[in-house]
Amino acid sequence: MAYMGIFPVGGKSNSSERTLQVIASELALAASAGDAVRFAELTREHAHLTGQARPAKPVSPHITQSTAIGAKPEAAPKPVDARPRRQARLATLPAVDRLPASWSDAFRGMPNELIRTGLFNIRRSEPRATLKDVVVAATRDTTVLYSGEELRIRDEDVLMQIYHFQRNFKLGDAWQASGADFLTSMRWSSGKQGYLDLYDSLRRLSGGKITITRTGSSRGDFHFAEGSLVSYLEIDHIESGSRTIRIKLAPETLLLWQSVGFTLVNWDERLSLSRPLSRFLHRYYSSHREPHALKLETVRQMTGSTVGEKAKFRQLLKAALQSLVDIGFLSAFWIDSDDKVHVRRRRPDELT
Repeated sequence: MAYMGIFPVGGKSNSSERTLQVIASELALAASAGDAVRFAELTREHAHLTGQARPAKPVSPHITQSTAIGAKPEAAPKPVDARPRRQARLATLPAVDRLPASWSDAFRGMPNELIRTGLFNIRRSEPRATLKDVVVAATRDTTVLYSGEELRIRDEDVLMQIYHFQRNFKLGDAWQASGADFLTSMRWSSGKQGYLDLYDSLRRLSGGKITITRTGSSRGDFHFAEGSLVSYLEIDHIESGSRTIRIKLAPETLLLWQSVGFTLVNWDERLSLSRPLSRFLHRYYSSHREPHALKLETVRQMTGSTVGEKAKFRQLLKAALQSLVDIGFLSAFWIDSDDKVHVRRRRPDELT
């Protein structure tokens, strides 16, 4: 996906250019080694240097659609909880052609730009709506809109699996995988319906459009980008033979991962949770080491729940949070008298 707020660097001295080249090389090494601390330090250093330059005219972002997968993955470094934070809104990051980290099969990576939104809702049985520029996230300086067929938690499973395959390939290059690879990894049914559900989800991901607008520091300043999560999709389904999916993600997808970092989600934990609400909360809180309190109504709106009664949603929320305690992801949760939802992540030293 293309992204706003990223500018080409210009007007640098030869000394600065050589410094940025060194930082870019070290960033790539830190990412491949899974060293999140070093990655964050280098990102800050790079942002500091590029922030000294006057930004050039912003590049108009572009995004497209995608397809399927297939080659054997490379050996991945040990997973790490990597969340480099954005240091400057207009910082330029080094150009690389792969996702900024690799991880083991025990995890799935997801950019925080998406993980902290309501893009994937928890509905299951209701007919899917066709949306037009619906706000899925809004903060003081960023608004994320979505247009297309409504996306749900199972669609998020598919996108996480796409990113999991993508980590072994260059962005912009088509790669392929079998439908069985997808279904097995996500623990979906391998019958006819499983394939149909997978193909429908891939079609939604390639057909929808994300729009991100980020405001600047001065009145009237803004940076805008839009595109699809999957830039190319091709499905070759032979009933008595192969079921091959070819996918391509645009190189600009990388900017989603670099803007506000990314999170590694424990895949076994996620798949052990049967409720869409539980998976939503597990994914959201995975991106926060020390989650802040949220209003119950905020949680309801973010999840896209159609439960209208506050008491009923509170009951469902408590059950979902308890399931996160049961798998050892949370150590505690409570909803206070002001209807604010508090959770505490389980620390490594609390694990038995």
